[in-house]
Amino acid sequence: MARPSVDGLERALHGRMAVVRVDIESPAAQMVVRRYGLRATPTYVLVDGQGNEVWRQVGGSPDRAVIEQRLAGLAPSRR
Repeated sequence: MARPSVDGLERALHGRMAVVRVDIESPAAQMVVRRYGLRATPTYVLVDGQGNEVWRQVGGSPDRAVIEQRLAGLAPSRR
């Protein structure tokens, strides 16, 4: 259900932000799951260039306008 939303977000933000999909049940993803406290799907997390969480949304579809606003507020060194 969230896949089309994430696909659209990935296209819109191409070159400005990497979109990473994580299967929270995959053993290979457990480090990411623990680091960002992922417990439900879908969960969208915007992380700056240093790995710090700057925005989170659990459930629903990601609001591109909010993500754009958060990206604009990041200093270039944090992107």
